Amino acid sequence: MRLSIALLAALLISASGAEAQQTVKIGTTPSFVFLPLYVAEQLGYFKAEGITAQFVDFEGGAEVTTAMVGGSIDAGGTMVERPLILAEKGFGAKNLVALENRNPLHVVLRANHPAKEVKDLKGSRLGMTRAGSGTDLSLRALLKDAGLEPDRDVAIIAIGGVSSANAALKAGQVDGFMGGEPATAIAVHQLKLARYFLDPRMGQGPKFLQFMTFPTVQVSDRFIQANPQAAGQVPRRPFVLLVQPTLFDPSRAPAGKHVGWAYCHVPNGCDVDMTARIEDQGRLAIDCQPGNKERYCTGKEDEH
Repeated sequence: MRLSIALLAALLISASGAEAQQTVKIGTTPSFVFLPLYVAEQLGYFKAEGITAQFVDFEGGAEVTTAMVGGSIDAGGTMVERPLILAEKGFGAKNLVALENRNPLHVVLRANHPAKEVKDLKGSRLGMTRAGSGTDLSLRALLKDAGLEPDRDVAIIAIGGVSSANAALKAGQVDGFMGGEPATAIAVHQLKLARYFLDPRMGQGPKFLQFMTFPTVQVSDRFIQANPQAAGQVPRRPFVLLVQPTLFDPSRAPAGKHVGWAYCHVPNGCDVDMTARIEDQGRLAIDCQPGNKERYCTGKEDEH
């Protein structure tokens, strides 16, 4: 994740280069899935890439997208399908980086709700953040897969984010909701109002739901065009996959020896020599081994 954020920061660098700090407004919702962005800002990763990150909070992903289209924010932290929805309306946008690779949205129900399967939700009132949001789309897809018709068999109600979602549950306005952490954890563990009903992260529910959506950071084509170097930037610290297969299969090397394999993908058509950067990332990964954690694993690599 730390390297993904470095990639994001590199992609957001302005045309004037990394030396000039550029303020980038990033819209997000109150969910743990966007926590890496805030951590990256606190640890100085954005600043190291020439970015001053300014965060703007929204109740739901649909509002984030609306703000990006309107130009009040430069980048949006929301779900992967938003650029596709915008493309249907003639607005260009790109996903820059994925923050997770699975659907983090799940369903909680009031603690005494009798439902055991999705089909048992018929007649219930279920909440989501906003119409058109990832919670809305995921909930509707889940119900349809079980043979239920949203808005007819199950009432779908917009209840907003963390505090308003749990307030609606406590007031009895909904029987449960589709959401993410920390809203669901607060409902289950802190307020003792709900129980976890279906969580794709745990392999529960239909297979498609596990990969239907996931959080990303997006920018509009308009932003990219206004910052012509942004699309061509490569990160100072690219993502490198490093494996040591001999730990599990000693036959992959002579007795007593080890081999390592490194893989890095750079943008199509990139003519930048990434050799030194890739090798440096490999060294940082090695430094993460037991007894060598004080460098990469603590974020102090620049001190060495």
